[in-house]
Amino acid sequence: MSPRVYVLLDIIAGKSGRVTQTLRSKPGVILADELEDQSRVIMVVQAADQQELAELTIQAIDSVESRTDGLQLLPVKNECSAYPSLRMCSAQDQEEQAKPSVRNKELKEVENV
Repeated sequence: MSPRVYVLLDIIAGKSGRVTQTLRSKPGVILADELEDQSRVIMVVQAADQQELAELTIQAIDSVESRTDGLQLLPVKNECSAYPSLRMCSAQDQEEQAKPSVRNKELKEVENV
């Protein structure tokens, strides 16, 4: 499954619209939205592996650094999103997630005893 990170950015007043537009144009950024308080933006970066994820995240952050007051990196476990329209998982990842796990199979066997 493709690794991803959420980044919560504190934005200088009046700059969140421009920051959001800039981030959306960056490679690896699959989501960038202004939050309701208009001084924060959330971004999701996804890549093929951890190394590429780190590189793409740094590039995206660097592109808006002069318009930010701070940030929080929120890496997530490699699980597919419940929202397929966000393209958080490849088709292969979704197929893999849909397969019953070995643990679930073991639990069902115990229940049937």
